[in-house]
Amino acid sequence: MKIAILSDIHGNVPALHAVMEHLTRWQPDQVVVNGDTVNRGPASMAAWQFVQRQPGWHLLKGNHEDYLIEHQNKGTVAQNGRIFSINYMSYWTFLQHQRDVTALAKLADGLSLFAPDGTELRLRHASMKHNRDGIWPNAEVAKVQGRLGTPPAVFATAHIHLPFVRQVRQTLVVNSGSVGTPIGGDWRASYAQITWQQRSWAANIVRLAYDRGQTRQQYATSGFLAEAGPVGWLVFHEWEQATGVVYPWLAEYYEAVVAGEIELETAVTRYLTRQGLAVPWG
Repeated sequence: MKIAILSDIHGNVPALHAVMEHLTRWQPDQVVVNGDTVNRGPASMAAWQFVQRQPGWHLLKGNHEDYLIEHQNKGTVAQNGRIFSINYMSYWTFLQHQRDVTALAKLADGLSLFAPDGTELRLRHASMKHNRDGIWPNAEVAKVQGRLGTPPAVFATAHIHLPFVRQVRQTLVVNSGSVGTPIGGDWRASYAQITWQQRSWAANIVRLAYDRGQTRQQYATSGFLAEAGPVGWLVFHEWEQATGVVYPWLAEYYEAVVAGEIELETAVTRYLTRQGLAVPWG
């Protein structure tokens, strides 16, 4: 039994196509997209339509699907203006989906698949606690176990964009990384291969090169860099550098922007300049 797990595509269609080509050769029995197909990238709608067209694929919800779903609430735009400006990228993506995210709202939060002996492969975008509660590769054993619920044989997670395979007592924890925006210094798309053979589970991470120039062009021609707001510039550089940019910025500037102590564009520009990164638009 061969199971492919994709996650965190984030609207990066060239990377998704590279993974699809590899899947065509590997021929898995089942494919699961473990959340975050949309948002953060230049072609969210195209990525969503692509995975929807694949027969038999299991599509799960991640936190970025939730962000788009929340915009269906008419009160979202009227919330604290500074918070909305920080979150504007997801609203831009919502508009690209023509304000219709009904299909996203119907996605399940998780899935369990079972081996012939009844042992469980459990999938969640982040953890059993929440789809933003990620599991890190170096987390303490007790903290990992607290995020698994009743321990399955395999727990497949995603969210942090950093792939790993780690045995945590009786559970094989597998993070599929990110198809569209990996971090950790390796820009190649990643996905996880999980197999059941010889009465046991095993996991492997696959890394795939793709046409980065095409994705870079789509960031510009889609309107993402010009229209999705200053946080979109951080996201672009996170994709470009394959290293964390957004969360370090949030840790330093989020509270100050919300409090009105600094304007969002100024805070982003100041951070990028200090990191030696150019404002990619303007």
